[in-house]
Amino acid sequence: MKARIAHNTPELANTFGNVRAAIAKHVDAKLARGVLEVANLAKQLAPKAESTLTNAIHPEHLGPSLYEVVSPVTHATAVEKGTGPGGFAPLQSILDWMKVKGIHSDTPESVAFLIQRKILRHGTPAQPHMEPALEQKKSRLQELAAQGIAAGFREAAHGR
Repeated sequence: MKARIAHNTPELANTFGNVRAAIAKHVDAKLARGVLEVANLAKQLAPKAESTLTNAIHPEHLGPSLYEVVSPVTHATAVEKGTGPGGFAPLQSILDWMKVKGIHSDTPESVAFLIQRKILRHGTPAQPHMEPALEQKKSRLQELAAQGIAAGFREAAHGR
């Protein structure tokens, strides 16, 4: 008398592989949408002077289901986190900022120097926009990931 027990491991592994691939594909697509929503909200929350910071904010796809929202301008971190005393802002940057803000003076360089000195002594306040955007969109990102997982299971179940 014999009792034979067998299963088709390669077929089972292939099925799980198909499910994993379908889920990864759908989650990645949903996260691509979500990261764009985070970037758009960060742009809305960012302070506007010349809009170089706002215009530079964009999503980057680093790999499967791995994204970042970045702003490659040199002053992005200083705006997000603020600065402590000791920094020295370039005179031309302050003059440009004064124009955008409509600050006029017969001696704009003198006013710009006073602003430089204040920044040197006190730093600049934080104006967070990236972290609040991510925080506000966390539940949306989780919702989109769950939708991607469900779509992946549906695709694997229907063989499409």
